[in-house]
Amino acid sequence: MSVHNKLILNIQILGMLGIILCISLSACQKPPDEKIQIGGPNVVFDFKKIYPKGDFDLQNLCWEPNGKKVAALIQKYKTGSGEIWIIDIEGYKKLRILEWFYNNPISGLLQDLSWYPDGNKIIFVASRGWDDVSANNKESGIWSIDIDGSDLKPIIVFPGKYYDFSSVSCNPDGIKIAFIRFDNATATDQLCVLNMEENQVKVLQASNLFESHNKEAIVSFGGLSWAPDGKLIVFEVFYKEEKDYERGEFWIVNPDGSQLRKITNGSCPSWFYGSEQLLFYLYEDYWTIDIHGSNLRKLNFNLSGAPYFSPDGKKIALLKDQEIILANLLQEKKDNGKVNSIKHGY
Repeated sequence: MSVHNKLILNIQILGMLGIILCISLSACQKPPDEKIQIGGPNVVFDFKKIYPKGDFDLQNLCWEPNGKKVAALIQKYKTGSGEIWIIDIEGYKKLRILEWFYNNPISGLLQDLSWYPDGNKIIFVASRGWDDVSANNKESGIWSIDIDGSDLKPIIVFPGKYYDFSSVSCNPDGIKIAFIRFDNATATDQLCVLNMEENQVKVLQASNLFESHNKEAIVSFGGLSWAPDGKLIVFEVFYKEEKDYERGEFWIVNPDGSQLRKITNGSCPSWFYGSEQLLFYLYEDYWTIDIHGSNLRKLNFNLSGAPYFSPDGKKIALLKDQEIILANLLQEKKDNGKVNSIKHGY
């Protein structure tokens, strides 16, 4: 080989090595932060003004489908009752639609709630009769109530000796309800879907099918949420591997139980700007990731608290210090239409 050809070959090899080095460096870089700046948030509702003694816990929240109201769930431990409130975020009007007495505040609870797609009903998970040691009068299940506090009725209720219900989410067409229940016979959590037209329950997943490297770990399911387009369900999986430590993951699955797949480690997953991204909590920070487990981004959040995004993605409600805090989010668009950053609207 001539000297000239050797020189060309060496230059080509060096060029290839440079490309490989650039790719390696880019793969190791930390994902960029997605900027979310929120200034001047408004306190929509402070439950401490109603219950100044503080013997309650603001536990959960869900948005009305049109984004004008929120439903809040609180537990009052001293009186042994739970309550559901409807709050108009524009007029700051409030209405308590339900007070649920369950006798034993330690073991019977209002657990979770979800807004029905037509905006006229709330569905919720609850239990009662938990002070009955024999469990003959104990029951757990899903109920519905109109947002004016009328027409309280059961959707699916079982004797408590069989199941304990914990989480609920209604799909966008209002025909199916996803929920988590604990099966007392097998001592496992079950992710289920109720088809209300057919009055049938299908078990999609069971917690005993999820393995941990620690064979003695206790596996349980947490919260769940139906995607806005109705095509996927996201749910939490927890592994209690030590006395005071739980490791969290979240998974997605099709509504028929197929294509189960882990997304990543973390907790509190919620749908973020449609049905392609998820917001979650990990290492005291908020992150987003797409449904394929890629495009991980850390959010630059200057507020703390459990976040709940409105259906149109323009508002965020946070639960913090027994208050509901609200802020507007405005998206800045690039020329190609992709989200560049999010800034506050106040």
